[in-house]
Amino acid sequence: TIAKDPSFYASLRASVISNTQDLQVNLNTQNVETDAQSLEINIQNSEIL
Repeated sequence: TIAKDPSFYASLRASVISNTQDLQVNLNTQNVETDAQSLEINIQNSEIL
């Protein structure tokens, strides 16, 4: 059965780790984009003032 198959768990664990890393990269990318947009808004506000 699956419950007794250590390679299944190793594969599942690797998949979860990989997916988690992908999510972290996606979040980091979104954070960088958000920071860039904030910077752009601040620059525009400075130009207005």
